[in-house]
Amino acid sequence: MRAEKDGLHLSGAEGIFGAKDVQGAASAMVERAMRLKTRPGGIYLSIEPIPLKPKMISALPVSTVKSASVADARSAAEVFLKDAGISSRAIRAALAAIRPPAMRGAALLCAETGRRLDTSKKRGVRASVFGITPGAQKTLQKKLAGCGITHRRAFEAMLLAAKVASCPFILAEFCVSDDPEYATGYVSSRKNGYVRIENLKPKKSPEGGRAFFLEKDAPVEAVIDYLEREPVIISRAGRMRGEICPL
Repeated sequence: MRAEKDGLHLSGAEGIFGAKDVQGAASAMVERAMRLKTRPGGIYLSIEPIPLKPKMISALPVSTVKSASVADARSAAEVFLKDAGISSRAIRAALAAIRPPAMRGAALLCAETGRRLDTSKKRGVRASVFGITPGAQKTLQKKLAGCGITHRRAFEAMLLAAKVASCPFILAEFCVSDDPEYATGYVSSRKNGYVRIENLKPKKSPEGGRAFFLEKDAPVEAVIDYLEREPVIISRAGRMRGEICPL
């Protein structure tokens, strides 16, 4: 589901469901779009069969950095990105990519040079065709609630991050929500898991976006095909690591 107004993205949602659950899931997504503070100009719903057997993966371990300022938050993000093998030049390119207007997808960047590798500059690359089993969803939401993490955006971002991290050529992901009411973002990687970072942008700021960092000489078209078309289902909840301090 995608909701927009005047060409601007307002909300999106997706999942992988059995045939008997499709109607209920579709109704819930449309209802969600109708409850937005900004009434959508259009709501677009797509239901498609999945021709491939989904790959079953685990959600990433979750930790939180409680930063007091945007400067501290971005310093923390830089620590985790560099630890995952991302160069300073590529980090600067990622920060430039999250400036308004936000892309619907992610910038695909070389982890070494910071060069933009996708050709759709406005659209970016979308991580899509992923879902979670009911059992894993119940367990993950319970674990998150026990850590005080209840925002729907955080849960959905963890599913997307798990699919992105399951691509062997992607070293890390950097994301800042474009929601002016939500300033928490994350850095995720197979090495450090899903690291939530508070205050990654100024409060009430519309800036936001995400970047995927690829190994040098990675097969770009194969990576895009995996991210946008390979079905993946999260079947296991990740570990909760609590609050950490990288600085």
